[in-house]
Amino acid sequence: MSSNFENTLFVVRKAESNDISDLVRMRLALQQHMEKVNGRILKHSEAWELGLNAFYSRQIDNRHSIVLVASDNRTEQIIGMALGTLIDDPDMKIRRYVKINDVWVN
Repeated sequence: MSSNFENTLFVVRKAESNDISDLVRMRLALQQHMEKVNGRILKHSEAWELGLNAFYSRQIDNRHSIVLVASDNRTEQIIGMALGTLIDDPDMKIRRYVKINDVWVN
């Protein structure tokens, strides 16, 4: 680990394929929490749950997406994530930007 992060509590980095199981675990925990606090929330299907590994794999591999993870610097345990889409829009003054699709912290 770089010495630049020695005194940092948390590190944000691009997600890698070996992070997928943590992303899925946290996303399922988030869904369970939302369903617990709001029984009327729309629930996902079993197929959605089974497809989460492939979904995060596609996002990590997609050059128009960015998946970031935040981890505890001491334990390296992932504690949050952000998912965004790279937009290239010639009608905007800033042509390239990231649209944030999902952010959460465990």
